[in-house]
Amino acid sequence: MEFTKSYKDFVESYYKFDFIIGENAPKLSKQLSKLGIKHTQEELQAFQELLLSVFNNDKETPYKFEFSNILPNYDEQDNWAFDGSCNIQGNVGEFTSEILNTLEESRYCYIYDEDGDACARFYYLEQNKVYALADLYSNQGHGFYLAPQVILCVAYGLKLSDFEPFTGQLVKRANTQGFWSNLASAQYKHFTNGEFIALSFDESKVDEVYYNNGCIYSNTIERYITNSEIEDDMYVYCDNIEDYDDRDNTFYCEHCEECISLSGNYVETDNYDKFCSVECACECGYTITEEGELVDVDDTFCCEDCYCTYLDTEGYEGADGYIYCENCICNHEDEEEEE
Repeated sequence: MEFTKSYKDFVESYYKFDFIIGENAPKLSKQLSKLGIKHTQEELQAFQELLLSVFNNDKETPYKFEFSNILPNYDEQDNWAFDGSCNIQGNVGEFTSEILNTLEESRYCYIYDEDGDACARFYYLEQNKVYALADLYSNQGHGFYLAPQVILCVAYGLKLSDFEPFTGQLVKRANTQGFWSNLASAQYKHFTNGEFIALSFDESKVDEVYYNNGCIYSNTIERYITNSEIEDDMYVYCDNIEDYDDRDNTFYCEHCEECISLSGNYVETDNYDKFCSVECACECGYTITEEGELVDVDDTFCCEDCYCTYLDTEGYEGADGYIYCENCICNHEDEEEEE
């Protein structure tokens, strides 16, 4: 569905009267009161918000409103990312539109100015003729909650009083992994015009969105990782698992400085230094004892008999002045002088 209407047309469609505009025209409230048309302060506020947020205080110029079940794709979304919206390429909400588009109930209102340029938009949901939404974004800002409601009223023959606050998420998904929707955030107000059951996603369809946009699947994390998450250093590639892992679960080898996952193979010294391998640890002054401990070479000795490495505390001095291990010292203890 689509239509072209000015602010004047919206008022007339909603209240069913000839709205007088002009420099000396009475205010909307006075015109309604004079004609005995019932109205509320909230409705007046909604129309004032619509005038500001969408029409930029222009009452006569018609704009195009397109109501669609097809949301902007990855390449189109930047044209609709008003007022710092994160639903743009390379940002934390870069896949929001395409992920929401996997829901049959998802809708989008595209609004174009008189030149055909994008000037405002809002997401909404339709479930059994019940509409659910948050706020509207436009060149004038965002956080406009009443304006999109009154637009839906005119589009679907409703009244502003039909909409009531909705508690909780409208769509059940965490705002992470390239998805950020006001419909899923407790930070934003939500409204519906009837009973609405919060929506869940088919994760196989969501995964398809990630796959089609070149995201990398991590078997370690068991989900797709977005390019933005990689660029923001949230997830890093680790050679010891040949996969990406959470930055908080990794470290850099003290010698070669390779990024290593704590979920894979690595070595740790007695003083908790970590290395990707024994070879790197040895390059930094560590050695392996006979018991398999990785310790500072300065804290060890090499048995003069078996040539194995032990901790200094495990050495015994022989009669010849050399240090031996527990197993070899018996061959080098003091003997009685021959007669």
